[in-house]
Amino acid sequence: MNIFTETRRLLGRSTTMNRRHRDELDRKLSQARRLALEPTDPLTRERLAQMIEELEFQLQDQRKVA
Repeated sequence: MNIFTETRRLLGRSTTMNRRHRDELDRKLSQARRLALEPTDPLTRERLAQMIEELEFQLQDQRKVA
């Protein structure tokens, strides 16, 4: 699975689904942070920064709902 795609999913299905979704977002966030530490070109660095920001926002938003 490409971390640049499929960062959004439908919310509110069930507690198990929410936990799974949160775990998946955490996994993607960790992966994006690891990739951001590696030397990359400016475009990739910017994409990773945007992805990290979006994933952090989704996790924060989900915690407000829970």
